[in-house]
Amino acid sequence: MDKELSYETKQKNRRIKIIRYSSVLLFLLFIFWLFGYLINTPVHRSKLVTGTAKKGRIEASINAIATVIPEFEEVIISPIQSGIQKINISAGAKVDSGQSIMQLNKEFVILEYERKVDQLNLIKTQLSRTILRLENNLSDLEIQRQILTLKSKRLYAVYQDAQKLLGIGSGSKEEIDLARMNYEIGELELQQLNKQIVNSTEAQKAETRELELNISIEKKNVDELKRKIDHADIKSTRSGVVTWVKEEIGSNVVPGEMLAKIADLSSFKIEAGISDVHAEKLHEGQAAIVRINENNLRGTITSINPSVKNGIVNFLISLNEKNSSLLRSQLKVEVFVITGNKDNTIIVPNGAAFNGSGKQALFMIENEKAYRREVVVGLSNIDSVEIVSGISEGEEVIVSDMRKHEKRETIRVK
Repeated sequence: MDKELSYETKQKNRRIKIIRYSSVLLFLLFIFWLFGYLINTPVHRSKLVTGTAKKGRIEASINAIATVIPEFEEVIISPIQSGIQKINISAGAKVDSGQSIMQLNKEFVILEYERKVDQLNLIKTQLSRTILRLENNLSDLEIQRQILTLKSKRLYAVYQDAQKLLGIGSGSKEEIDLARMNYEIGELELQQLNKQIVNSTEAQKAETRELELNISIEKKNVDELKRKIDHADIKSTRSGVVTWVKEEIGSNVVPGEMLAKIADLSSFKIEAGISDVHAEKLHEGQAAIVRINENNLRGTITSINPSVKNGIVNFLISLNEKNSSLLRSQLKVEVFVITGNKDNTIIVPNGAAFNGSGKQALFMIENEKAYRREVVVGLSNIDSVEIVSGISEGEEVIVSDMRKHEKRETIRVK
């Protein structure tokens, strides 16, 4: 059978319940207070990046990686298979037109040149002997033709005499037939000799042409080797700066191997690369901006490489100021290729608050408060963003990252 609780026990349990419920209520009140405090926590202006909306021109652009390179750069290659004998000028040094940069070992090519000269002289001697032999043969044939011509004339005279004798009754028909046959044989021999002379003349021309062609080929070989010997002393063809040189003395080089680079550092151009995703946006004649230490140089795309390498499309930019003091060879720079532009539109500075084009929320500052507002973003570049709608000229816009306040409609600013 249950025993009834005493009055003191009941009072004690009641006090415990009151304390428990009061604690829960106080905790909830504290949470509500803290939430309200956090919502209304002010943001220090020093932690914000803001910009004032203004009207102006904006040029939309896409970014590219780029390098400053000399506008004119000569690559000197080895004319012969040889070895590097001496380096006269090192990389980084200035060089004048005609000045020697390095010397190659010419011993092997000189020996080859002398061999080719001997071979050329041998063919020339062979041509002279051949011409003399053929001329002697034609001379002998010409003498034979003269002899056969005289013989034919004599046989023709005998044939005519036989006819006359037959007319006066002193000759016979057999004698006339014999004389005519001898004359016709003589004529055939003369015709055969004439044809042989013609054939020999053509053969002489063909044999002479063949030898002359061989002489021409060998002369070109000799001239080419002479040119290689002359160029084995590697010289600069223009004034400039040696930007690179193969300095390994004694190392072997082959024909066509690069030995040195000479650049004219008085003018420059830009070699840039961009993701092939943007390839269709590029075209020759397109404007571009080159940024060097917060300074901008304008230029134009002059050529686009049709091939894609490692997902990159390379192109060249010709600068309006080719000799700007800002330019240095191999300097890494930023390039912005202009893809569109608009005049007399609302623009604000670019910042982390923007996430592309289209609708998005920004905060406007007014009377120490920031108000959330939906805007429409248009063209953009690394510096500026176009506001199509939602912001008026003169309004102050927060352009720094505000993602942690994206649920708030207003923010106190102090």
